[in-house]
Amino acid sequence: MDKIKKWIIILLILIIFTISIIIIYKVFLNTKGEDNVVNMTREESFQKVNQLKKIESKSEWIQVQNCLNTYCNYSDNLRMIQEIKESGAILEEREEEDNKRIEQQLMHIIPKFVQETLKITQQNIYETIGTKDEIVRVSNIYKSVQTASFIPYEETTNICAYIVEGVFIKKEDGSKRDFNMVVLLDYVNNTFAILPKEYIESEKIDLFESENIQLYNEEIIEKNNDNAFSIESNIDQEMCQKYFTNYKTNMIYDVEFAFECLNKEYATKRFGELDNFKSYLRNNWKEINKVELKKYQVNHNGDYTEYICVDQFGNLYIFKEDAVLNFTLQLDTYTIPTEKFIEAYQAKDKKNKVMMNIDKWVQMLNNRDYTAAYKVIDETYRKNTFGSQEEFENVMREKLPLHYEIQYSNFSEENEINIQDINLIAIEESGEATPITIIMQLRDELDFVMSFRFEG
Repeated sequence: MDKIKKWIIILLILIIFTISIIIIYKVFLNTKGEDNVVNMTREESFQKVNQLKKIESKSEWIQVQNCLNTYCNYSDNLRMIQEIKESGAILEEREEEDNKRIEQQLMHIIPKFVQETLKITQQNIYETIGTKDEIVRVSNIYKSVQTASFIPYEETTNICAYIVEGVFIKKEDGSKRDFNMVVLLDYVNNTFAILPKEYIESEKIDLFESENIQLYNEEIIEKNNDNAFSIESNIDQEMCQKYFTNYKTNMIYDVEFAFECLNKEYATKRFGELDNFKSYLRNNWKEINKVELKKYQVNHNGDYTEYICVDQFGNLYIFKEDAVLNFTLQLDTYTIPTEKFIEAYQAKDKKNKVMMNIDKWVQMLNNRDYTAAYKVIDETYRKNTFGSQEEFENVMREKLPLHYEIQYSNFSEENEINIQDINLIAIEESGEATPITIIMQLRDELDFVMSFRFEG
């Protein structure tokens, strides 16, 4: 019996030893495979760029967009100096030095081999690759799988290539020209370089089909005074700023695209058709050119992210993002109430529901959406007081010509009729107060009807 036990123990030891050898061997093979990846040559790592994937990282999108904006800003600075020269004006010595410095800025973000291929000098760089008083709109950003598969910050794999599809839009007339460009980011040195549209076209590079393209063959992008990029720490704030600024630019320079960005159901319900949206922009042109992001809120909701932006006039821009660069937009919460608004409204008592409805009505006035503001007014009251929507609009433009914040005061209730006194405080200029009494009846769901009178 003891002999059998002895053999069993020996057998178990052999089994454990064998399993250990197998595990060690597999670990060795994996390590060797990883070494092979790390030791892949720089040339191999930048070939076969047709193996692309759309970027999913918001941080990467911000970095690439910022680098493109820098390219356009350098070009704009150079354009202004070129226009001064073309006007025949004689530049002072300081201005000549500024000119040379600006030319140098643009040279500093273009690789040497691009400069050599396109025969770029500081004197002809603007004519060769400069943007011509244009804004840039990015449509898609792709990252080479070959470079994307590596971990940034590894010494031998620090440069990633981003292929950017987009359009340049001329500020003067809105004309467009498509582009494909490459942004190279060095994640060790936090530096970047641009392969401009002109270089891609000159070399007949098909970024999406061709194989064995070598975009860059250096180990690093050497740092200079003009080619640094930063990694943003507050991604939510930066995304809000980017979406807000880009949409403002589209409203000014590409109205059709701005309309297409709107949620389809919302666009139909709020504006009906493109011409009505154009009319809305024309009527608010001065304000749109001045808007700035003042407040924001970000809601992460599982399969989408909601960015709520508020400008200095209290206007809302609600971006619903499914993926980077894939979003729809609403310009208010009253045309199609958001889920969060409905949940909040249903949880409120009568007084707070009245306040939320007044907030919607003032939002309509601030948006110059007089159609919506007129519809919630009691039918008998609006007919007797105004007679038509056109007259209502004339009165409101005269009495309330600015943008307003709400200051609530006395509230009372009489036989299901709610009476709320408010002051509308002008956001701009003197901040003068306009006292108004709101008379409101709450109906089912989110519905309500109201009348009002100006006091004093």
